[in-house]
Amino acid sequence: MGWVLGDYVKKLLDERDWTAYKLSQKIHVSHSYVGAILNGGTAKDKNPPKISVDTLLALAKALKIPETNLLLAYKGIDPDESPLVGEQFDFSNEVMMASVRSGHEWHQLTKKQRERVMQAASKLTRQFVDMIVQNELERIG
Repeated sequence: MGWVLGDYVKKLLDERDWTAYKLSQKIHVSHSYVGAILNGGTAKDKNPPKISVDTLLALAKALKIPETNLLLAYKGIDPDESPLVGEQFDFSNEVMMASVRSGHEWHQLTKKQRERVMQAASKLTRQFVDMIVQNELERIG
């Protein structure tokens, strides 16, 4: 499996007939940084680039898609095939927005801020498990 975020953003760029350069202009980052996002790293360093929540939000705004989609893609989940996308499953936005409100990366958060993010993530996980169980019950049902 490739770098899901890069593949997903490439698909969105193709749908809009945009170039990586155009996207870099819209989100106010360098063209090489967008290239690293699209390709899962630079030519020297093939590790996926670190992406701030602000950059994810800027990408979502520029591409006019829900922030949740990019967060899922960043975590390796294809948003087009995920049951996590939709109105009934908006807690992933809560997790991301908790980080945005803090204005810091995870290692810079206070203990209380980390606890809030973890509570939102736990809520997300519980809802996801409930949805999977419900879907499975309906399937065998």
